[in-house]
Amino acid sequence: MSEPRKSGIVWRRVTPATVAPLRQPWIRLPRSPAVRRWLRQMYEALRGFGWTARRHYRGAIAALVMGALVGNLLFTLVTSPWPMGTTLLHIAAFPNCAAARAVGLAPAGRGEPGYYSRHDADNDGVACEPWPRR
Repeated sequence: MSEPRKSGIVWRRVTPATVAPLRQPWIRLPRSPAVRRWLRQMYEALRGFGWTARRHYRGAIAALVMGALVGNLLFTLVTSPWPMGTTLLHIAAFPNCAAARAVGLAPAGRGEPGYYSRHDADNDGVACEPWPRR
């Protein structure tokens, strides 16, 4: 299994059969059983911080994100000065002017549903205004 020594290092082929299993770690542990037990527990705990440990929390994180999104939507619907249907159209017009035109809220003046300052290119109070073709 061993190949010739090169500069004092024993070179070995790494295959699944030659990789040290968990019971035989590559580092040599101290002889004291208490220290060995503690190091083994630390090794196992650190190994658990990989993807396998995180997957148990993925469901909880997804539930928190969905709860935040739904809560934000409900808050917007409740505190909006417009009726619920108009508020939903206003939210749908957020991405860009094409979306605002698709839901029928463009062009929109400041204070009207469908108006977002990022859609107002010249800052004149009218968002998604049609520009004349050249």
